[in-house]
Amino acid sequence: MSLGGDCGNVHYLIARFIRANYKDVDANLTMGNVTIDENGGFEFSEKKFLDWVSSGHGSVFDCHSWVTVGKDHIIDATIATYVNTRRLGVMKFGGVLYGMPGLLECVPIAQEPHQALPNGTTIAFEPVVLGESAFLSVARQNIPKVL
Repeated sequence: MSLGGDCGNVHYLIARFIRANYKDVDANLTMGNVTIDENGGFEFSEKKFLDWVSSGHGSVFDCHSWVTVGKDHIIDATIATYVNTRRLGVMKFGGVLYGMPGLLECVPIAQEPHQALPNGTTIAFEPVVLGESAFLSVARQNIPKVL
């Protein structure tokens, strides 16, 4: 079982599912900066994005993606698992984060082994680029062949 490291593929599929099944919901795949507990996280910039468009990003998709619904609601199914597995050393899912920045809630992923983020964990999201076409321009060779 792989835990963490799949944000682009996971959120690409979630955004497509929402748009296909909930026509009234404005869901955008978002790539950007994420800061975890003010200790860094995933740095991303418009310059880095443009560099990737022109020359590729190598073997690692070194940024974070999530789904933005409307103007300011976030759905992130991977960052809490990243915190658990890569920062805390706990091999358990972290759940799906959703809500407005600073007011995120977390729900477990079905009946999978789950550990909520420690109380007081802060995750700041800063969008840099939005949309499936932006994502595909830098990640086309790595997307899943579904939907």
